Amino acid sequence: TLSIGSATWPGESGFTTAHQAIVTGLAAGTTFQFSISAIDQTNNSEQSDGHVLTTLPAPDTIPPTLIITSPAPEAVFAFGSVVTVVGTATDDQPGVQVTVNNAPVTLGGEGSFSYSLSGLAAGDQTITVRATDATNNVTQLLRSITIQSPAASPTIQVTNPLPGSTVTGSSVSITF
Repeated sequence: TLSIGSATWPGESGFTTAHQAIVTGLAAGTTFQFSISAIDQTNNSEQSDGHVLTTLPAPDTIPPTLIITSPAPEAVFAFGSVVTVVGTATDDQPGVQVTVNNAPVTLGGEGSFSYSLSGLAAGDQTITVRATDATNNVTQLLRSITIQSPAASPTIQVTNPLPGSTVTGSSVSITF
């Protein structure tokens, strides 16, 4: 008979020296103590010393928590602006890694991060932030922003006097 806690499993009957009991339903990440007792045909009995086994912890299937606090969704930036992505990434296990547009980011205290993006082209942009935990569970957030088109430089066209003109007198009227 195999005993774990208050549960018992009957062994095989017969005159054998090797027995097997399949134990199912053990909780993950738990330590169990067990002993084995045997009784022969003439009621002689023997109890094993206590043994200990520990089941592996349940696999981590929960992705990290990821929050982007800046920039705001649909934020608009002037052309040439530096866009700073700020947020936090946390998990119940250590080892969270964060990327912003595939660039690795260093986490600060309590999972905080800040990463600056520069040289963004004019138009609609999507910022991708990914947090990956030690067991490769991933949380990904997208943040859409707009970079305004660069302002057009002013144009100057001189219409009078025409290039190569000769001016008589001490004043001239310049039209542009």
